[in-house]
Amino acid sequence: MENHEISLVTFIVYLLLISGSIISWAVFGTKMLQFWTYSKRHKAMLTLFERSSFEELLLRPTGQCPLQRLFIDGMKSFTSLDCMSRALQRATAQELRQLESSMGVLACITATAPFVGLFGTIFGIMHAFEGLENIQTIAPGIAEALLTTAIGIGVAIPASISHILLTHRIKALTSDMDCFALDFINRAPHVYT
Repeated sequence: MENHEISLVTFIVYLLLISGSIISWAVFGTKMLQFWTYSKRHKAMLTLFERSSFEELLLRPTGQCPLQRLFIDGMKSFTSLDCMSRALQRATAQELRQLESSMGVLACITATAPFVGLFGTIFGIMHAFEGLENIQTIAPGIAEALLTTAIGIGVAIPASISHILLTHRIKALTSDMDCFALDFINRAPHVYT
């Protein structure tokens, strides 16, 4: 049996797919840690919000989670309920933009990894048939080509699952921020009247 060396194009395809996998796992891990931290801090902030006065909340450390940042932005604009409402909407939009950072990377990897793998397969099969002498000489090339498809799908599936899970968490955190903003607006007139 002959030694079979992979082509430069196949090596580049492997490199792209492995890089995509590493990046998608890194994004997933980083975002899950961020969302876990925010969830813990959100629960603490909601408990404080229900039990404390606005003045007490202002004395607490700020910027620890999106709800705290919403509270600070709302308090800074407390000239009227309308101003407060707009400030909370703007702050929620800014927090959402930050929560969604890196999600485009996951979506891109999810969408492109199977095609990169398929490109590797097509190139590998074409490369295998270049030196066609007998069927045994092309078998390693065909196996190499099919491996790129498997790797491409193997990269896309976890990236897709990660994207779906993170999108769900973003929606939940956004819902928390919206509910907090409404509660804040509803409570504010009773505090300052």
